[in-house]
Amino acid sequence: MDVNIVVKDIKEEIKAHRGWYIFEGFLFLLMGLLAILLPDVVAVAVTLLLGSLLFVGEVARVATFFRYPKQLMKLLSGLLFIMAGLVVAFFPLAGLVTLAVLISAVLLLEGLFEILFSLAFKPFLGWK
Repeated sequence: MDVNIVVKDIKEEIKAHRGWYIFEGFLFLLMGLLAILLPDVVAVAVTLLLGSLLFVGEVARVATFFRYPKQLMKLLSGLLFIMAGLVVAFFPLAGLVTLAVLISAVLLLEGLFEILFSLAFKPFLGWK
């Protein structure tokens, strides 16, 4: 496929829907400004969204258990995540604090493992 054809198609697509792209841009600007001006509201909204996504996604996982009943861990992990999703959805501030602690722990562990792996593996001669 020729690159010029692809670029031409993209230009035509943008030109055909220019108004929608402008509307989308203003919508993103508005959401960004609201996130800056109201960080607590946005944090709670994101936490509620996360709880809802956990709940809905894990209901689907539990539903697949009934199709493949030999995978008991799928059922158990699905039920655990459903409960976590409900807790986060009904107690968003506690969920927000828990989410912040979990993200902090993951980042700390990632940093620690990066340092340990860089010290443990010396791939080149003269590596110090």
